[in-house]
Amino acid sequence: GEVAGEVAGEVVGEVATEAARQRSTAHIASGEFAALVHMWDTLKLDKVLGGGSGSSKRPAGYLPTYIIALTATRCTPDTAVVLRARLERLCVAGPSISGKCLDAVPCLPRHLRGSFISQLQVLCRLRGDCSQLVEPSDLELLSTRCGGLFGLLEAEWYTEADSAGKRELRAEYALQRPQAKARKKGR
Repeated sequence: GEVAGEVAGEVVGEVATEAARQRSTAHIASGEFAALVHMWDTLKLDKVLGGGSGSSKRPAGYLPTYIIALTATRCTPDTAVVLRARLERLCVAGPSISGKCLDAVPCLPRHLRGSFISQLQVLCRLRGDCSQLVEPSDLELLSTRCGGLFGLLEAEWYTEADSAGKRELRAEYALQRPQAKARKKGR
């Protein structure tokens, strides 16, 4: 779940760092990338920013800047500055991403699709890339521009092939099933 998303986020974060170096912008540590993805998901920025030109799907009364302003009243001034800076980095034009394009990543576990889309949204915004990701070929092109991102992620998600050529999803990426609550005796 969340831990797996953070670990895979490190791989995508490293690609974002390389992109930042190429654009002569600040270094982006994998922890910062994970924090940006967490903010993206927590504030549901996909609903606010959508994709592309910033067309808004925002529900009435939902303003992330207001949420950050409220948060700033309950944290240190330094933390408030960091949160505002993160939101500013994310509130730029980005791509429209269709789930259909994820067919380009056949090794992507279904339960990680949402996390992967969030990571792609953040990665593209950090790269300044507004390319539409609608078809699998669009995502393959992005992977190529990002130094073979899919190969890196596949190596992260799966174990080495065994003697039969079979690869297993690493435990940290396996779907975590909620455990049934123990029933009290006598009931």
